[in-house]
Amino acid sequence: MLREIIWRELLDHLQSLRFVLTLLLVIVLMLTGSVLYIHDYRQQVADYRENVNETLQLLGNKAKRGLHGVVSGNTLMIYRAPSPLGFIAEGHEKDLPNAFGVSGFDLDGPQTVLRKNYTLQRFDALDWVFTVGVILSFAAFVMTYDSISGEAETGTLRLCLSNALPRATLLFGKYIGTIISLSIPLIIGICMNTLIISLFGFCLLN
Repeated sequence: MLREIIWRELLDHLQSLRFVLTLLLVIVLMLTGSVLYIHDYRQQVADYRENVNETLQLLGNKAKRGLHGVVSGNTLMIYRAPSPLGFIAEGHEKDLPNAFGVSGFDLDGPQTVLRKNYTLQRFDALDWVFTVGVILSFAAFVMTYDSISGEAETGTLRLCLSNALPRATLLFGKYIGTIISLSIPLIIGICMNTLIISLFGFCLLN
């Protein structure tokens, strides 16, 4: 009986306009997030490499003057590499310090060195956490707010409870059916997001 309840709940969701809109919204957000992340990550990597090369060049110039030249003089900067998994959970990484100043006798930092042409600095990232925490959470509310009352109005709830069916089983079946329905847009969006980043993102950075 539980299997029939789950299957009927799943079919009801798949045939509803709410599910179609949720699927389209998740796909659009995932595709948009992947495109924006590729552009932003390329800029982060380019600026990181530029900063590291400047530091190595400065260190090389100091090394020409001997050990005293290395430990004295201007402070060298050590930079934190950008995270390649920011498309999953950005975690306000841009707000965290990304550099340390190092000399022969002191350590300055942490400090933040802004990128030259940073984008989306003031906006939340369209990562998987945003999609699950905001979009799918709202979709779960929209898809289930009339799950019981709707069946009570149509009379199917009385028909289900007329059988030897515990209420807990009915609620659990509806819960599982809704979880499966919400998992479909999420899995499709994740696959498309990962595919685009794999094809057009990291392969062009090597």
